[in-house]
Parts: sequence; C-alpha cells; structure tokens
Amino acid sequence: MLEFETEMFLNVFGSDGLLDKKMGSSPPSSRQSSLSNLWLSEINVLGLFEQMLVDMNLNEEEKQPLRLKDITMKREMVSQYLSTSQAGRNQKEGSEPAMVYIQVLKSDIKDKLLLGWLKSLQVSLNNHPVSWVQRFGDEGLALLLSLLRRLQEEQDEFPNIGVKCQHEVLRCLKALMNNKQQELCTLHEQIEKLSKDLEEATVTVNIPVPTPGEQTGVSPAPPPPPPPPPPLPSMVGPQPLPTTLPRMPGPPLPLPLPGMGLPPPPPIPPHDMSAWTAADLKAKKEYKPEVLLKRANWSKIESNDLTENCFWTNVNEEQFENYELFAKLTLAFSQTKTPNTKIEQNGGEPKKQTQNKVKELKVLNSDSSKNLSIFLRSFRVPHEEIKNVILEVNEKVLTESRLENLISHLPEEEQLKLLGKMKDQYDDLVESEQFGVVMSSVKCLKSRLQAILFKLQFHVQLDNLKSEVASVTMACKELRKSQNFSQLLQIILLLGNYMNAGTRNAKTFGFNISPTSRSESYLCKLRETKSVDQKQTLLHFLADVCLEQYPNIMNFPDELIHVEKASRVSAELLQKNLNQIKVQIKSMEKVMETLTPPQSDRDLFVEKMTSFVGSAREQYEKLDRKHKNMLKQYSDLADYFVFDPRKIPVEEFFVDLNKFKNMFKQAAMENQKRRESEEKSKIDKLAREKFEKQKAQKLMKSQNLNVNVEGDGTDIMDGLLNVLQSGTAFRRNSSPC
Repeated sequence: MLEFETEMFLNVFGSDGLLDKKMGSSPPSSRQSSLSNLWLSEINVLGLFEQMLVDMNLNEEEKQPLRLKDITMKREMVSQYLSTSQAGRNQKEGSEPAMVYIQVLKSDIKDKLLLGWLKSLQVSLNNHPVSWVQRFGDEGLALLLSLLRRLQEEQDEFPNIGVKCQHEVLRCLKALMNNKQQELCTLHEQIEKLSKDLEEATVTVNIPVPTPGEQTGVSPAPPPPPPPPPPLPSMVGPQPLPTTLPRMPGPPLPLPLPGMGLPPPPPIPPHDMSAWTAADLKAKKEYKPEVLLKRANWSKIESNDLTENCFWTNVNEEQFENYELFAKLTLAFSQTKTPNTKIEQNGGEPKKQTQNKVKELKVLNSDSSKNLSIFLRSFRVPHEEIKNVILEVNEKVLTESRLENLISHLPEEEQLKLLGKMKDQYDDLVESEQFGVVMSSVKCLKSRLQAILFKLQFHVQLDNLKSEVASVTMACKELRKSQNFSQLLQIILLLGNYMNAGTRNAKTFGFNISPTSRSESYLCKLRETKSVDQKQTLLHFLADVCLEQYPNIMNFPDELIHVEKASRVSAELLQKNLNQIKVQIKSMEKVMETLTPPQSDRDLFVEKMTSFVGSAREQYEKLDRKHKNMLKQYSDLADYFVFDPRKIPVEEFFVDLNKFKNMFKQAAMENQKRRESEEKSKIDKLAREKFEKQKAQKLMKSQNLNVNVEGDGTDIMDGLLNVLQSGTAFRRNSSPC
C-alpha cells in the first residue's frame, strides 16, 4: 500500500505537467518554497524519502542514520529532493533519451555524424542524473567498447575523423569511469588494451589511470567541461549528486569522505576453472621473416569471439610448418604494389509504345478490352462453356498458361458487378464486355481461378523448394565434415600468420571465411596477392604446395558437391515462397467455406479441392520443418566458422565459397599448364644443346688437315710439303660427313 501511494504521488506531483501547473512559470527558488509548503501525508513522505535514498545511491549502513530522523526533518528533506529533481528535469529538457544513444551506437553511422553523437553523449553522461545513466547501463558501455575496437580496426580507412571519434569515445568512457566506480578496474584494463593500438594513430590520445583523489583525463585538450549536476539536499552536505550505475554483486562500497577521492575497486571474483574462456587458448607462434612480405588482408577473428566448439579453437596449422614452405613463400611474395582497375557500366532508356484506342465501350477501358478480346479469340470457346469449365474445375481445358492469362485480363470485381446489371443490353456490348456479363454470375470468380492455378503449380513449386532446402542443408553438413577443406584453411592460416609477422594481424587465431557487405572473403582475395615476378599469385602458390606436399587436399572440391547448388538459393526468396504457399492454402480454405453449399449442380470446386487442400497442408508442414532445420544447420555452421548469419545471407556465403572452389581448381589447372610448358622448354633446350654438341663433333672429325695458320708463309709451305711427302693428302676419309 505504501509503494502504491508513493507511486501515485510521484505520478501526480512529480510529473512536469501538473507540477508546472501548480507552480506556474516561477523560478527554481520560488518553486522550492512552494514545494516546502506543499502538503504531504506521512505515508507519501516515507515513500518519497525511500525513493530519495535510492537516488542518493546509499547502502543500508548509510541509510540507517537518515531513517532515524523525525518526520519533520524527513518532510523537509523530501521537499528539497522534489525541488532538486524538478530543476534537474527542467535543465535536461530537450536532451536525448538514453535509448536513443544506444540505438545510434548499434547503427552503422560514420564520419562527422558519429562524431557529433559521441560529443552529445559525453555531455549527457556528465550532466544527467542517476536514472539516465542507469538506463544507459552496461549495454551502452559494451557498445562503446565495441565501437572503439571497430574504430581501431578501420582507422586506416578514415585516419582523421576516425581518431577524433576514438577521442570522443574515450571521453565517454572517462565519464562512465568517474561514475561507475565498482567496474573501474575491469574497464580500465580493456581501455589499456585498446590504447596500445591507438598509440600508432596520427593523433595520440592518453588515458591516465584514475588514482585516489584524482579524476581521469583525456588528451589532447578536451572541450570546456559541462556544468555540474544538481546538488544534493543541504542536510547531506554540499557534495554533488552521485550518478553511479547499478552496483555489481558483492558488498556495498563506502561513501568517500571529503578529500579521500574515489574508493579502491572491489576484488576480482575468482575464475571458474570449469568454464572455457579465451584464456585457455594456446598462444600462436610469432614468426619473424627475413624480408617484408605482402600482407594477408583477412578479417581477423578476436579470441573473445571464439567458442570452445568452433573450428578455429581446435586447429593446429603448425603441423604443416616447414622451412622449405616458408622459403618458397618468402621468395615468391616479397612486398609489391598492384594497380587498381575501374569498371564502367552504361545503361539505356526503354522505349515507350503507344496503343490504339477501342471505341464504344461502356464499362471496360480500351486496354483491358483489347487484351481480353485477344485472349478470348485464342481460347476459341463460347463464353458460357468457359463458365462451365471454371465451375467444374476442368483441368484439361484450364491449363496453366490459360489460367494465368485469364486472371491477368479478367475485369475487376466492381466492373463485373456493373456488367452483371447490363444483361438486357447484352447484344449491344462488345465481345469483352459480353464475356464479363457471363462471368459475373460465377461466385468468387477470381479466387476460384487463383486456387485452380495454385493446384496446378503446387507440386512443381514444392519440388523446387525441397531441392533448394536440401542443397543448403547438405552443403552445410559437407563443409563441417570435409577434412581436406579443414586442412586447407589451416595451411592458409599458417601462411598468413607468417606473412603478417610484425603487424597487428599477426598471431591470428582464425580469419573470416565469409564475405562482407563491401568485399569478398579473404579466400577469394588470395588471387590478388601476386609474386615478385608477377607470374603467379598466392592462390597458385597454395595450389602448388598442396599438390606437392598434401595431394589429398586437392580433392576438397569433390567433397563440397552441394555448394554450387546452394549458391543459387536465395534464402529470402525461399522464405517468401514458403509464406506464399501458407497464405494460399489458408485462402483456399476460406474460399471453400464461402462456396459451401455449391451455387449449382455444375459447381464441383469444393468437392475437388477438399482432398487437395488437406494433402497440400501436410506437405507444406513437412517442408516447413525441413526449412527450419536448414536455418539451424546454417546457424550452426556460422557458429563453427565464427561469422554472423544475420549479416551474411545463405546465398552470399555459398556464392563466395563456390567462387573460391572454382578459383582453386582453375589455379591448379593453370599450374599444370605452366609445368608442362616449362617441361617442354626444358626438353627443347636439351635437344638444342645435344644437336650443337653433335655438330661440333662432326666438324672436328672432318678436319684431317692440321695446318697452323698462325705463323708466316714459310711454315704454311713446310706443312704442305710434309703432307705431300707422307701421302696423307691423297687418302680418302672413311668417316661419315
């Protein structure tokens, strides 16, 4: 009862509207006197007094002496509390709610817009009372830390504005650190971790550790400090109103005495040895290449994002490490730059076509009448017979194409009603309107036609959806079971950590194999890193390593046979088609209720559709269960490889993976052609060398005259005489030429 009356009093006298009406537009000083003179019952005083103690953030030991005060003192304290709260509300009038800032931090805004919101948030955290800071809470703190980490990772993309945003985030964290005393130690450790990366930025931002009697500060020079928060009632002292967030579990902290500063943080709770944490991970080996290599520009997965059962937790890429591999990698991928390419697209404007008008129409417009007349001439069935075919649900005559044309060209319901009243003028109407007069007597005409068309298309549509669901489900299972693909990822991780040695992406536990909204995955980017001689890429190098040292890995595309089919499945369109089937089944059930009893003896719609609707609903429910299982399989796959399935649709993930699979196979084929070309060149070279050697040998054998031409003419003549005297000049050379 006490809590109810207190809440009623706060709603009436604590609201801005009624309180303003009672006090007018007088200044705060006059309002305080008015509040002191305001009559409060003892129950209301006690309730508001407890509310005041909560806002003062006092523990039970500190509240007890105040509760011993008499009712007169409590009434005076409550009066001053109400006046202070009302002044604070007036001062904050027009400011943004805490949830607005939380939604902004969850969004993807950047640049100057983000900088403006962060400045506004910093002022709000310093100026608003306890309730506002409580609403911002732990969720806002987590979002600020996540934003700071993201700004660190993307600082190369926006160097100037990114550092400014980091500066404002740290100012916001400073405000929370001043208010959130019990989480000061943990928060400071996280900020210190992020500050190490921030030291490399163009503008250096320092976060001093708060010590007793000293508030934390941020440099470079921050803007002028905001106005102080409203003071506490006079009986508590001239200290500012505490605006701390909800307390963490554990004993309450004592209030700081004047001049003592902030109390020390509480002890850190003992670590639960049974629960798995990122601290259980084995540290990755640090590599120190002799030369600077090209970087593996992957999206790094932080250790805090890993789970005990995910893929990256259990990998052991170091088993593939060997000196020859790193030597080849170093030789092939020393750092160079590649040019960017631009793609231009051209578009055209469709041409407009004009149509002739049809005259002497009473209800239909010219276009509708013309199209309907063309359809009726192609049908070549009397109007009355078409009506009977629809009532009897004659699927031999009502083919799928005829039904689609008839539904698209059928007059609107209001037009059919008007034509139904013109039966006496039947002979004066054009053919299309005569058809409308006959069809107007069929109850729920358009719904009948749509139901018959749905029945004709149901099985084909259901089979297509089943195939799509099965393809995605099997592709998810194949990815998790493929040992060769798992080993390939580990080799890529090993090469990337070696190439990234000495950078922030070094010693990575895993990389993101899914694409982002702005670019393809790192797997597809392997072809962008080219060797020093520009003759091969990192993807070709990887294929060569697998072929030479781990030939089984070359068969991983054969283990992912459903990935290509899954890449053609749109999860959004699949869900839309399933919902459409569900809606059409419900629509048919309503039409059957409306058409019971039949409108004539020829009306067989309900009779023929009853069994179909029951069978269709049963098959839909089975498919819906399979679809939910598909979504679960994809979600489990995302947890296994650590990516967000909400940001990466099914089709985008498998399109990117199928692209990598095809690129790997293409790189292997190109390597094979290159090796064949090199082997052929080597054989040709050896053949040429052999030919030249044989030619030289034949030339030496054919020279039987050993004439020394380096001397004078006397030596030449002496040589010739010796040859003639010995008879050598007259012998026939028996060796082949």
